Amino acid sequence: MGLSVNPTHHLPTTQSPAAAWIEWHRALRAAYGKATANTLFVQAWEKRGSSAANTTELRAYLEKAGVVIEGTTFSFVGDSWSSLQETFSFTSGLTRWLLIGVVIVVLLFLFNLARKPELVAATVKPSLV
Repeated sequence: MGLSVNPTHHLPTTQSPAAAWIEWHRALRAAYGKATANTLFVQAWEKRGSSAANTTELRAYLEKAGVVIEGTTFSFVGDSWSSLQETFSFTSGLTRWLLIGVVIVVLLFLFNLARKPELVAATVKPSLV
């Protein structure tokens, strides 16, 4: 007979990433069943959960398991940043370089605009009617 580890003796900490919380919930569920696992998870999350671990991935996993944890404004910003990073990690090299080129051109335009505003005044004349 193999030794089993009691998941309640190995709780995630406030520094634990979302993946550790997901694995811990899976261990709870295997040991105690869905209802008890969800109750234990919520109790631990309220004491030890962190905004860093409160990711879209964790909330989606928990929602499927029947647990809802709230995301904050900060977690929304973090999720948005993560989505942006994922988007750029999957774009092709050509697309990435084109985007970087467009940003450089816009920045150069703004730099020249700040240096020589008279050029803009000469090209854009307000019409007074």
